[in-house]
Amino acid sequence: MTTTPNPLGLPSRSFSRAIELDSRYALAYAWRASAIWTLPIAEGNSSDRVQAHFQSARRDAEQAISLAPDLPEGHASWDIC
Repeated sequence: MTTTPNPLGLPSRSFSRAIELDSRYALAYAWRASAIWTLPIAEGNSSDRVQAHFQSARRDAEQAISLAPDLPEGHASWDIC
């Protein structure tokens, strides 16, 4: 029996790959923060898992703002975290 990969994690993995290729790509951090933030809500994870996701999303939002303070997506992702 084969399992289908969870499509909810695909955006996060794609943004992670973009960051691997260019660690100064602020927009990828902002987008990954948004993707990570929505993941535990969609999956219905435990409160500990949700908290871990939110902390990770907050770090990405902070990194996006640090790299590009004028980038609106960084501030938007910060606001949802």
